[in-house]
Amino acid sequence: NYKEDILLNNRPIVIITISYIIGILLGLYFKVNIALFVFSVLIIICTMFAIFLKYDQNKKNSTYINKGLIAFVVIVLFLSYIYAKKVECEYTYISENNIGERQFSGKIIGIEKESQYYRNYIIQINDKQLNMKYRVYLKVKKDKTQRDIIKCGDYIYGFGDFSKPESRRNYQGYDHSEYLKTKKIASVCEIKANQISIKKNNSLLDVNMWIRRLRKRMESNLLKLLSEEKSSVAIALLLGDSNYIIENQKEMYSKANLSHILAISGLHVNYIVVALGVIQKKFDNRKGKVFLILFLILFSLLTGSSPSVIRAVIMCSLAVFSKLVYRKSDTINNISISCLCILIYNPYNIFNLGFQLSFSGTLGIVLLNDKIKNLFKSLLKNNRSVSNKIINTIISISSVSLSANVFIIPILIYNYNNASMNFLISGLLTAPILGIMLALGYIVVIASLVSIDISRMFSIIFGLSLNCFIKISNFCSNINFFRFYIFTPSIFTVCVYYVLVVYLAYFRKKINNKIVIVISIIIIVLFEIIMPINQEFKVYFIDQTTPNMIQRIIGIFERKPLISKEI
Repeated sequence: NYKEDILLNNRPIVIITISYIIGILLGLYFKVNIALFVFSVLIIICTMFAIFLKYDQNKKNSTYINKGLIAFVVIVLFLSYIYAKKVECEYTYISENNIGERQFSGKIIGIEKESQYYRNYIIQINDKQLNMKYRVYLKVKKDKTQRDIIKCGDYIYGFGDFSKPESRRNYQGYDHSEYLKTKKIASVCEIKANQISIKKNNSLLDVNMWIRRLRKRMESNLLKLLSEEKSSVAIALLLGDSNYIIENQKEMYSKANLSHILAISGLHVNYIVVALGVIQKKFDNRKGKVFLILFLILFSLLTGSSPSVIRAVIMCSLAVFSKLVYRKSDTINNISISCLCILIYNPYNIFNLGFQLSFSGTLGIVLLNDKIKNLFKSLLKNNRSVSNKIINTIISISSVSLSANVFIIPILIYNYNNASMNFLISGLLTAPILGIMLALGYIVVIASLVSIDISRMFSIIFGLSLNCFIKISNFCSNINFFRFYIFTPSIFTVCVYYVLVVYLAYFRKKINNKIVIVISIIIIVLFEIIMPINQEFKVYFIDQTTPNMIQRIIGIFERKPLISKEI
């Protein structure tokens, strides 16, 4: 019953997850000292006692419930704070003590997108000097005389130049070090191709190597079967690799609000679960569910194990496992468990944009979908000009899309300073073909592993559906009057927005709406307009490492090194 109990009494894992998130944010983002942290914990304890205050009508007095949970929450806060600080110190220690030219050896565990001058890899190094294992972002300078002979799973030896990952240099610029931390990478190594010695990995027990090879074979088959534009979309849609999509196309899908379809997410996992659910009915029910869980794990490895995929796989696996043990599955508990697992593996995943969008969109659907759907039905209940089936279909698609985007839009505004309402149109237009497109795509991929000739028959129909998807994306991206731009809000304002949304959805009947809305507006105005105003005048210069053309333009005025200065 979400109305009476959204998160709290029957869902202790939710409180624990929130506490864990607060702890790692205090440790990683806000950089608070231990005194301020203790003070924050005391405030949280007081708040939790207020939340769990329950009025006993029979005894006519107030009693506290879940004292053991509150004590456990405090422990989680301290442990997560200490864990975050430990992880941060490890990254700092490795990056600062891993500078300069030296020999190294390690195993290639990942392949990154190529840049103009480098082929990029992720290598696992067992460093005897630092007495620890860690990951390094390996940049191999391209050589026209040599092909790319390094494969995932290979052991390599070389003499490279190690350095710290590059951090953000300009305001709101790209922070490469933060991106690498989400992949558990602490250092960067640059090396020439002719300085590397390779020892091929022939181990039959290396699962990662086999999965990478299978994925590469699927990619090459799609490139053979489809045109360049269609194959790039197909590889992103089916395997989660958007590196083949050129920047202009990425911008088109972003403007059309269809980028989430090209990133493997819960949508893909749901279609797979439905398809396999039909197949498993022909087998023993319990064995079928175990097979489904194992297949989901394999699917997550095959598609790159991004946070959005892991979230969807954990949630679906928990839902299936609950049926195995004859328990009722709870979606909000499943969201919390998947969030906790991802952040325990790597606390820096909380800064991953895919992680933020995936969890916020899922929470939006769970918390708001039914309410928005009922609102639409109440507005259209007197309309009989269209059949009820068509109306219900449109309402279902629109309510899911709108409820997800209510939670996603603040994140998009914070990161990109713009948002669009195109998702209502693009969602309605792509919904009829999306299921068909995914089904045909996976049939083509699986068939291509057996025979290219067999898969070519299905690829013709799959190509038509891809062409339709591209046309829809192009049409929706050109609708500009639904797009709006806004300045970067503060973190506090974003939090106030989410609190206000949840309040309006669940608690507006208990408190005067006008008072809450007025107070929220006052808080936002204070933090966004009045608080930032000060008497300091700031002048910002673009950093000297920006592209050459910009640097030359600025260099016209002054040939000295470009700096940032406050007056």
